[in-house]
Amino acid sequence: MFCWLVLQLLPLYQVFMIHNSLAGSRLFYLSTAVLSIIAAVVLVPGSQSSMSLPYRKVIPALAAILFVYLTGLFVVVGRLNNECWIVAAHHVEEMQTQINSALATLPEKKKLLLAYAPIQVLGAHMFNRYYLIQSMLAPPLLKPDQSHRVCVLEPRFYTYDHLVPSGPLRRKLADSDNFETVYWDTNTLQLTSLSAVSGIDATGSASEALPDLVVQPGKLRGMTDIIAKRYFETRAVKFVDVDLENTSPSKTSTKDVLVLAFDESRTPPQGMDNWCQAEYDRSLRMQTVRFPVDEKFVWYLSKETREFRIYLGEKENLKIVAARLNDGKTLIPSLEPSGLTLRDCNDGARRPIKFPLEFKYDVSNVPGAVNCQIELSRPRLMFQLENFTYRDVRSSKKALRTWSEPGTTGTFFLDRNAFPEDASYQLRVFAQRADGSVCGVSSDLIDLGINDRPKGQEL
Repeated sequence: MFCWLVLQLLPLYQVFMIHNSLAGSRLFYLSTAVLSIIAAVVLVPGSQSSMSLPYRKVIPALAAILFVYLTGLFVVVGRLNNECWIVAAHHVEEMQTQINSALATLPEKKKLLLAYAPIQVLGAHMFNRYYLIQSMLAPPLLKPDQSHRVCVLEPRFYTYDHLVPSGPLRRKLADSDNFETVYWDTNTLQLTSLSAVSGIDATGSASEALPDLVVQPGKLRGMTDIIAKRYFETRAVKFVDVDLENTSPSKTSTKDVLVLAFDESRTPPQGMDNWCQAEYDRSLRMQTVRFPVDEKFVWYLSKETREFRIYLGEKENLKIVAARLNDGKTLIPSLEPSGLTLRDCNDGARRPIKFPLEFKYDVSNVPGAVNCQIELSRPRLMFQLENFTYRDVRSSKKALRTWSEPGTTGTFFLDRNAFPEDASYQLRVFAQRADGSVCGVSSDLIDLGINDRPKGQEL
C-alpha cells in the first residue's frame, strides 16, 4: 500500500510546480485511485479473524484517519492545480460586467470593437473565437442581449492572441464615429480604450518624415541595437527592414528566423510578446529581412517608440548592416469587397447578399507590378497559419485556387460554384511581376462566410 501511495502521489509534485502551464495536470486525478482503495479498506472490512481484538479496532481507525487526511489534501492541492481556471473565470466575469457597462454609455449606433481578448490565462483557455464572446453577452448569461453591439476583427483568433490583422484594426480605430475600440488588459483586469494609447484615430496620419535608424553593437555578445535618431509615431510604421549580411552562406536554400525585440522599457500585459519575427534565407550573402511590426498587438500600446534589438547569438557569420523604417505604402496592395454583394458581420467575416460576389483590387502602388495574383483558401483553412503572419511575401502552397487578373487595377467576381462547400474561406491578393513572381506583401485578408453559420446566427 505504501509503495502504491509513493508511485501515485510522488509524480504529482512536479504537476504542482508547473500547474500554471497546466502541463500534465490531468495526472493529478490519478491519485483518486489511492483514495478509492483506502475508502474500500475503511468501508468494506475484510477478514480479520487471525488478528487480536485490539488490532481489529486500531487498523480501521487508522485507515479512516488516513482517508480523511488524504481527502483533505486532495481537495487543497486540487484547488491549487485548478487555480488558473478560477483566475480565468474571474477575468470572464469582469469582462462581461465591464463590456455591459461600456455599452450602456455608447450611442445606439456605435459598436464596441473588442480588438484583443486573451485566448488563455495561466494556461486556462478563455476565448478562441467570436462565438464564445457572443454567448457571454447573450441570454441566459446576460440579459438583455448585448451581443449584436460587440464585434471583433476576425472569426477565429487562436493563431496567436498577440497577432492581429493590422489593416482592419487601423480602419476601425480611424472610424471612431461607428466603433469604440477597446482591449482587455490582463494585468489590470480592465477594459481599456485602444484609441487613447495607440494614437490612431480619425484625425489623420502622421505627417513627419520617418527618422533614420542607427545600428550599433548591443550590451551583450551577439546582440545588435537598432536605435532611431528620434522618437517616431508607431502609427506611421508598418515594417522594419533590416539588411542582413551572411559571410558564410549555405550551399542550399534553407529558411531560418530572426527575432526583432521592441523597446524593453515598456512591459506589455501578460500573454503578449514584445517581439516580432521574420524569415531569412541562409544561402544568400546579402538580403533584406522585413519585420511586420504592426501585426503585433503590443505595437499599438504606445504612441511612439525608438529602440529595437536583434539577438544573433552564436551566429557569428551574420551581421546587421543597416535598418530602415517602412510605412508600407509601396508594399501592401488593396483588395476591397463590394457592399452591394457582401455585408460586414460582427465576427469579422463578410457574408453574401447576392451572387456573384464583387471585389476590386489595386496593386499599382507596388513597384514592378503588372498584374494581380488572387488566392482563395481551402474551406476552414487560414492563410496566416501557413507562415504565422498576415503579411506573406510568397504565395500559399495550400490555396484552393490561385489565378491572375490583368492590369494593376480592376474588378473580379466569384460565383457560388467557386466555393465547393458551405464553410469559411479567405481571400487575398498579391502584386505580380511580368515573370509571374509576386512582389511586395499580401493584402489584408477578407474572411468569407458561405452559409457557415446556422440561420439567424449570422450577426
